[in-house]
Amino acid sequence: MLEAARRLRGRTDLTFVVCGEGPNRATLEAAAADLGNIRFHDLQPRERLSDLLSLASVHLMPQLPGAADLVLPSKLTNMLASGRPVVATAAPGTGLALEVDGCGLVTPPGDSEAFARGIERLLDDRALAATCGKAARNRAEERWAKGPILERLDRTMRARLLAAGSA
Repeated sequence: MLEAARRLRGRTDLTFVVCGEGPNRATLEAAAADLGNIRFHDLQPRERLSDLLSLASVHLMPQLPGAADLVLPSKLTNMLASGRPVVATAAPGTGLALEVDGCGLVTPPGDSEAFARGIERLLDDRALAATCGKAARNRAEERWAKGPILERLDRTMRARLLAAGSA
């Protein structure tokens, strides 16, 4: 992400916002000291999460190579729910790439140039960004909202109970 910020530092319509207090924050802040297009903020309280997510024009989901299939990042569900497009780094065919498909752009892990181009594409193509954002919101509602998850669980459990009863 820092390298993408460096590549895009000439754009006056873009600010990278990083929120959190993780163990790498000081290192990231030091590495970004020469960049005027990145801002660091503390972790925001839960009641401000919706406001924070709605600030973004594009959400960024950089992942280390090989990490895209270990676990789906919990941040992704909130990003999708915000109705904003996502640029993620993931290898084709991974769970993360499949989840972001249609909701944004997927670029190869470790390719900061492609990551920066993906960000620019969504910033410059408002129709694409709007289409991806709408798809993101729909995906969050269909796959990640509490109601649909509980309904799928209920259907699965009923089907297994019926199958077990007929065995």
